[in-house]
Amino acid sequence: MRQYDFLTQIITYDDADLARRAVVFRLLLPLIVPERLSDTLDLSGLVMTHHRVRQGAGMDGIPGGSSGTGISGGTDAGSGAAHVVKTTLDELLGQLNGLFEGQLSDADLVNYAQTVSDKMMENPVLEQQAAVNTKERFLQGAFKSEMLRAVIDSQGAQNSMSDQVLRRKEVQEGFASILLDLVYEGFRKRREEA
Repeated sequence: MRQYDFLTQIITYDDADLARRAVVFRLLLPLIVPERLSDTLDLSGLVMTHHRVRQGAGMDGIPGGSSGTGISGGTDAGSGAAHVVKTTLDELLGQLNGLFEGQLSDADLVNYAQTVSDKMMENPVLEQQAAVNTKERFLQGAFKSEMLRAVIDSQGAQNSMSDQVLRRKEVQEGFASILLDLVYEGFRKRREEA
């Protein structure tokens, strides 16, 4: 990550997929605890409920159609500076609390903003416009109409998933299994930080 941060200060990659992966990896990095790397995982109770194959996606980070032999990776990590976060969580919550009414928790607000944002990140038109415009020009394009479309699409997806959880026993069981790990580990982590 440090090498990527350093190199992006020098080279413009113009690769939105690479930038998205860098963000995901940067967010996952703090979750990797060296002491737990040797822990064994019991996958005997794991049931794969679905998968998605996307056309053009490569394996192991290699773009589709590439043999993977063109570019060699860096050997030494640089001492690049940390990526500056422009909005803190407190600022984001302050903005969201000013917009929405009702009994909404901080998690409700942040998750809603992240869900709509993720839905908008799936939009190739917005991706193309963001690549060739400034932030101000990007806002003047299809941004607001696509935001409303993302709100509707995410609401439809949320309603569909909620209906499935409420109506289908196997979905309830699978979702409970997923949430059990997420919630239990979340509370464990919270206790350790306190």
